[in-house]
Amino acid sequence: MSRVISDREFREEVERILSETCRSNQYDDTLEALQDLVYLISYLEDGVYVVNPDGTTAMVNPGFTTISGVRKEDFVRQNVRELQKQGFWDESAADLAIQRKTKQTITQTYLNGKTGLVTSTPILDEQGRVRKVVSNIRDITELTNLYRELSLNEKTLARYKDMISDFQSEEIGHLIFASKAMETTLGYVRRAAEVDSNVLLTGESGSGKTAIAKLIASMSRRSNKPFITVNCGAIPSQLFESELFGYEKGAFTGASPGGKIGLAEAADGGVLFLDEVSELSLDDQVKLLMFIDSKMVTRVGGTEPRKVDVRVIAAGNRDLKEMVKNHMFREDLYYRLRVVPIKIPPLRERKEDIIHIARLQIDDFNEENQQEKRLTMGAFEALKNYEWPGNIRELKNVIEQACVFSARDEITVRDLPSEFNASRIGAVIGATSGTSAPLTESELPVNLKEILAEVEKVYLREALKKGRSVRGAARLLGLDPAAVQRRKKAYRIENDT
Repeated sequence: MSRVISDREFREEVERILSETCRSNQYDDTLEALQDLVYLISYLEDGVYVVNPDGTTAMVNPGFTTISGVRKEDFVRQNVRELQKQGFWDESAADLAIQRKTKQTITQTYLNGKTGLVTSTPILDEQGRVRKVVSNIRDITELTNLYRELSLNEKTLARYKDMISDFQSEEIGHLIFASKAMETTLGYVRRAAEVDSNVLLTGESGSGKTAIAKLIASMSRRSNKPFITVNCGAIPSQLFESELFGYEKGAFTGASPGGKIGLAEAADGGVLFLDEVSELSLDDQVKLLMFIDSKMVTRVGGTEPRKVDVRVIAAGNRDLKEMVKNHMFREDLYYRLRVVPIKIPPLRERKEDIIHIARLQIDDFNEENQQEKRLTMGAFEALKNYEWPGNIRELKNVIEQACVFSARDEITVRDLPSEFNASRIGAVIGATSGTSAPLTESELPVNLKEILAEVEKVYLREALKKGRSVRGAARLLGLDPAAVQRRKKAYRIENDT
């Protein structure tokens, strides 16, 4: 029965026999000098590769041909340097051992795709000259594949950790958030809720100023008191005073016979939220300033002032400081309102919050309409890649529209409005490059022609916006106006793009 010998036993026996061969000066017939090794190497699954001092191949065993996938005849009497030039391997451990006269260990990938761990040991004579180099080759293909798989899994794990962080959120009041930007903002909100100072909320339209104002009120000592909103942009200037302070009966033609309490009085004990305060006329700003200073209300047509206890929170989506410079907003009122300034970041600066706002909107839609709608990862990527000029208000509208128009429970990229074409392309590119989650088959464009059409449509829309006409768009795109007109008609792009 054959015995499988260990690598250590093999190497020791090889070195012993070759050393004796070198000392006896039997170099001419290499195959004969190595006959004592045949019984050893025939039992090895590892490869054995023996070369002469000039680099020519003297012997290979069956194990090596199995690992490399190359016939023995293709190697014997071939020089390792020439074999390297022919592409059998990118580096030769045997050649390195000849040059350096020391043991060399490298990895080699063979033409059949297998990977070997090669250890080449030079056999030296008494004068230190190389007489033979014996290489031991171990098949580490499976190990290499496992390592690659592990590396890939680690990268995948890192990506999924990022994805999980996208889905982790905190909730304060009815606000769900995951972004650092909102975490910082809500830190200011918490501190503002602990005091009674006036607050000025700034931020783009649709960024959630009303929700933040309500949150401050709900976390304050006035949480059980009225929260009254004054839409300063919707009240005509001639009615502002009567709406804010109320009026007595018979105060003016068309007035209610019993008079009317004003919004400031209705908020007594609670919070008066002045939304779009930047839209007030200069005359109305004076009236508001006097009220904030005194907290006294005199109804139109009346003479008796009334003291009210209200906390003022104001909001605007215009730059009040710039308006002060341009004499469009009173400086004294600006500083009365801006005791505690809180800026709400736009949605494009806190994209981690998009998935949570979207999911909450979908949950509300499902509950209200007995549906089971859900976002796919591809649709989420498209939402995340969009710039959201309309902020949260736009996001909620997009989600509701997608819920209504999606034919299935899964909301894919195709269910989103047409302006998300660019985001769809970005999601496809990200998925194919490994930078985002893979898309499902239903989310991928059918073919390259469709992808190119999507890109062309997006760029055509942008050119028409910036060029303001077909001729202007043609100039930006370097096309003939007739070609732009044909494409515009083919893609059914409206004139108000």
